[in-house]
Amino acid sequence: MRQNKISDGEILKGIQSGEAKKINLCLEYLYKSNYPIISRFILGNNGNETEAQDIFQDAIIVFYEKVQKGNLELSCNITTYLYSVSRNLWLKRLKSKMRSSLRIEDIQEFVPVDDEASEIDNEKVLQTLNNLINKLSKKCKEILIAFYYDNMSMRKIMNLEGYKSEQAMKNKKYKCMKELMNIMDSSMQKRNILKEFLSL
Repeated sequence: MRQNKISDGEILKGIQSGEAKKINLCLEYLYKSNYPIISRFILGNNGNETEAQDIFQDAIIVFYEKVQKGNLELSCNITTYLYSVSRNLWLKRLKSKMRSSLRIEDIQEFVPVDDEASEIDNEKVLQTLNNLINKLSKKCKEILIAFYYDNMSMRKIMNLEGYKSEQAMKNKKYKCMKELMNIMDSSMQKRNILKEFLSL
């Protein structure tokens, strides 16, 4: 196998060979040739470098184990497969982070959560939320990402943002939530997006 370029077929054979040297060469090649695009995706979707590395490592493990067991069915090239697995793993983690921190009391004043809502594709929900958050003012974007994505306490955010009291910090977060709701296109979109997380 060539060091500068390894075909998909060679990678599959190398991993299936069971030879440590060939396996390591294949995995190193996969990392160097595929990690940058995965990292860009995760960093561009409210993730950090450590999370990108974790997700890509998990994707490699999924790929490796399927190849070893002989049950990998590829309908695309390996790069596309790894990107798809990494994307799905990250969206699942991002959704979990949002779900664990998005509280009913935070949105009850803005959205009637008892209304019926149609099912929304998970990825579309997350992409919509990311797009909406990116439209917020810089300060509100920082606050909501810190609270909902990074799971920071109000006190820690208060210290980071320079507020004098937790109440002042809560008041600002409330205003940021109102700003977020105002950005959304329609009341139906509000109900659908937020209830999707609350009903999980």
